[in-house]
Formats: sequence, structure tokens, C-alpha cells
Amino acid sequence: MSTTFTFVPARDRPVWNTAPLCTRMVSPYRDRAGRVHIFADSFDPRGPERFQDRLSSWAAVQRYYSTDDFERFHDHGVAVDRGRWTGDAATSDPDCVGAGSPGVTVAGGRVLLFYAGRGPADPSGPFEHTVDRADLPGRIMLAIAPADADGAPAGPFVKQGAVTDYGAPWRSIRHDDPRPVVADGEILLFFKGVGPGIGCPYANRVIGLARTSIDTPAGPYVIHPEPVLRTDRGAESPRVFRVGDAWHMFLLRYSTPERPGMRRYGHYRGDDPFRWELVNDDAYVTTSDRPGSGAADMCPVWTPFEDGPPRLALANRIDDGACGDPGLFKQWLWQIREVPATRARTRVVVEMGA
Repeated sequence: MSTTFTFVPARDRPVWNTAPLCTRMVSPYRDRAGRVHIFADSFDPRGPERFQDRLSSWAAVQRYYSTDDFERFHDHGVAVDRGRWTGDAATSDPDCVGAGSPGVTVAGGRVLLFYAGRGPADPSGPFEHTVDRADLPGRIMLAIAPADADGAPAGPFVKQGAVTDYGAPWRSIRHDDPRPVVADGEILLFFKGVGPGIGCPYANRVIGLARTSIDTPAGPYVIHPEPVLRTDRGAESPRVFRVGDAWHMFLLRYSTPERPGMRRYGHYRGDDPFRWELVNDDAYVTTSDRPGSGAADMCPVWTPFEDGPPRLALANRIDDGACGDPGLFKQWLWQIREVPATRARTRVVVEMGA
């Protein structure tokens, strides 16, 4: 019998918050010694008024934390800061507005921290509508640090620049949500591509794939000529991992006319990273029954030094006042469990050759 996954709360309270700072998206991994390293797009919600949404992470930096038990967290400071704005987009850094949406892995004795470079654009904004505006670009960028024998960061992260471009035959105006996977001597970089025009709900978002050799982590990355997955409800935050020969993806998607207001991660499965089948439409339902408290993003605790699927995940949720900081994102811990796929709705979503 085939299996899928379900998410069960590991605690009845948030395990982590960075108040008065805030973090929206995280990417954690467990090293060989069992310590969890977390990279987070950190920002100050008390910041400039130019942001329509004070919980927007558009102007974030990448901050590095670690924990042994999800009870005590150590703040290691800023791992990747915003780039330089010269007054001209043509000469400014492609992350001069911010460094958001982390995606981390360990390969070849190095910690590879991918993130979404926000820019080049004038950091003074305004930034009211970041979904479809062609004048607010962004590409996936990379910073690299040495790793110690356990796989933990052992030095500062050094920026390598942008690793994606807009040269793919499928048109996109911005790249976001990187997820690197090391497999068969390659680094496979999954990411969200935002296309031009307004999709409702967000149907202009697809999942792309770029590849390079594990020996050349800074690239060049070759983007697959077509998106590897697209849905009729948009696509966010591809959380991809491989178990044996099987590929898995948790993918955040949006409402349907039959189920308005629902944001949830579906579970997709593939025999390779180019063909995906939806096996469970409700692996993780992010919408809470409490107003304003639904999770916006979820990321498993990756296990690059272990076989098998991830067993834990961090997911943010807005504090509704019950936990002391109303209106701020906090992180909840979830267990990921395998269950029979008896109730899954299965259908082929996309088939594309390698």
C-alpha cells in the first residue's frame, strides 16, 4: 500500500520566536551531532511605513540560529545581509532590497545557503504589491560557508551572486522559495517562478528546476526548459526530498471554489524530479479555525546525513494574543508521520521529460 504524510503538533505552544524581530520563512537542517541549524529571513515589523504589510519579509536579512532541543535557541547573528544600492538598478546588487526565503543544504564540505535576492530596485520602495509587479524583480542567490566534521557552519558565509536568470524559455519575472537537493553528484535547485500577469489565485506561479555539478556549487546552473510542475491553484514553497528512488514534494497551494479560504500543502510524488503526481491534497492544512492564526509557511527539518524522510517541521503562525506577542509570527514544531494513502486524491499533474 502506498503511503503519504500527515503533520501532528509536537508541542501545544510555539517553540520559538524572535520578538521584537520577526521571521516568516525558515530552512533548518540537522547535522551529524544532532544539532539543528536554522536560517531565517529576519526583519523588523516596526520598520518603514513603505511596506503595506508589516509582516512582509521583502526587506529581510538571513539570520542564523541553532538549537539542540527546540527549547533553547542560540542566535549567531546575521549570516547574509542585504546588498548595496547605488542609486541605479543597473549597478546595484541583486539583493539590495532584501535577502528572503532561505533554502539550505550541505555538500562537499560546504554549507550552501540559497535565498531569494530582492532587487535590484530602489530600497526606499514603495512595496505594496509584490506578487505580479515586473518592476520588483528577484533571482535565487547563493552564499557558501565551510562546514566542520559534523556538517555545521564553521566560518562566515560568502556571497556567490545570483545562480538563476530569466533566460528559460518559460517566462518569469521573479524567482523565490529555493530548495536545494543533492542527488547523484548534482545539486538540484527547485524554486518558484512568478510569471507576468495576475493569476487568480496565483495561477501564474510554477515550479522550476536548475542543476549544476556538486563540484561547482556556485554554478553555472542550467534551468530546465519547462517548469517541472504547475497547478491550477498556483504553487508556493516547494519542499522537496528524496527517499531511495522516490521523490517527494510538499507544495503550498491556494483555495478552490469548493474550498474557499483554504491554504494547504499537498504531497506530490515522482519517480524522478521531472514528473509529479498528487497523492494527498491535504498533507498539511495551514488554515486555522482561529482568525488570523493560520500558518503562512512550513519547512521540514532537513536531514542531509540520514536516510529516510524528514520527521520534524517548523511552521509559522501569527500569535493571536494567546502567546504574548499578538500579531507577530512565531514558529510551531510539528511531527511528520507516514500514513496509508487511503484517502488521498491522486491525479497526474504534469509529465515532462528530463
